[in-house]
This record gives sequence, structure tokens and C-alpha cells, in this order.
Amino acid sequence: MTAEHSEVTRRTHGRPRSPHSLRLLTLAVASLAAGHAQAYLDPGSGSMLLQVILGGFAAAGVAIKLYWHRIKAAMGLGRKAEAEDDSSPSE
Repeated sequence: MTAEHSEVTRRTHGRPRSPHSLRLLTLAVASLAAGHAQAYLDPGSGSMLLQVILGGFAAAGVAIKLYWHRIKAAMGLGRKAEAEDDSSPSE
């Protein structure tokens, strides 16, 4: 054994560096080895998918509405901008 090989073994303890990489590799190989699926998607599945997407947009809209003041404050468009508009002389 060379000194370089023993350093690598000492660093990794003889195992792969990350268990996640081994799981990812196993998943990739398993998905490539999968055969042709004899599956059928009925029209109700497409309708359900459309409802999920539209529900996500609705939820995002409600979340933006609830947190709109915080979003404006984070962007620097809070009450200071409104106060500057009110303090300008009007004709």
C-alpha cells in the first residue's frame, strides 16, 4: 500500500464518502432498468392535476395578500414612500 492510498482509506474509512451518493446512484440505475409501464391515465387524473396547479396559484395569491405589507417593507416601499408623497406641495 502506498502512502497516498492509505491517506484516502483513512479519510473515507473504506466507505463511499456520502451515503446519499450511493442511494442516488442506486435510484438512477433502478430507474434506467425499469421496463415499459402498461399504465392508463383517465381524464379524471388530468382534471385533478389541473385543480392542484390552480390551487397552488390560489394559495400563492392568498399568501402574497396576507404578507403584502411585509413584502413592501422588505423592498423598501413601505410607509416612507407614502409619507414623501404626502409631504410634497400640492397645487
